Amino acid sequence: MSERKARVKLPSYRQHKPSGQAMVKLGERVVYLGAWESEASKIKYARVVAEWRARGNYLPSGYRPGQQR
Repeated sequence: MSERKARVKLPSYRQHKPSGQAMVKLGERVVYLGAWESEASKIKYARVVAEWRARGNYLPSGYRPGQQR
């Protein structure tokens, strides 16, 4: 039998309609990314998701995107 790797579905880049901001939900946490569809929010989304995956699909409490470790 061949070994199969489980696929991890990436969290969606979504719009928080009341505020007009982009957001991503990582587990139970919501991270706001800035103006919806802006280049900066898409870059922040990629960075936050990469960091989340690197930490084993976990973000520490008090996490702020781009903070020093």
